[in-house]
Amino acid sequence: MKALLTLAILAFTVSVALADPIVVDFDEFSGLTPLPAGYGGVASWNNWASTTGNSDYIPLSDPNVAINVGVASAIEFGQEVILHGFSFTGPNPGIFPVHLKLMLVGQVVFEIEEFHTNGTAFIWESPYEGVIDAMILDQIPGTPYGFFCIDDLTYDLNTVATESTTLSQVKALFR
Repeated sequence: MKALLTLAILAFTVSVALADPIVVDFDEFSGLTPLPAGYGGVASWNNWASTTGNSDYIPLSDPNVAINVGVASAIEFGQEVILHGFSFTGPNPGIFPVHLKLMLVGQVVFEIEEFHTNGTAFIWESPYEGVIDAMILDQIPGTPYGFFCIDDLTYDLNTVATESTTLSQVKALFR
């Protein structure tokens, strides 16, 4: 029985570790389309829309990107995730810096005070390895307003359970 329990825990751990990351590419839409709740596994896209990429908003994966349509653009996952990164583009190189905040239960857990656009698409890989449940990209007060976009938002669901939780879940299977 103990050996079977150990195998079950090992199988559960391996299946969690091998899960592919979720990549949200915004390519299912046409024209300027507000992103609906639930799209890409995200609970709420506050002030984001999908639009066709162009020379100012360069898609990493053609044809679309997500563009901010408000000063503060939030992505609320509705669950704990581990953010890997996204591609980022904005016109007007260096004119308007963007403030990036990674959040967990309403608290900032990581931030970049001046996330500068540079006029070309670049891939931002998150240096923060903890869990978050929201991400906010907003204009720094007092700077000129400008649009920016993201593409290929990549994240994993936080499927890491504590040892005691995993053990109790597996034991429940054998009752």
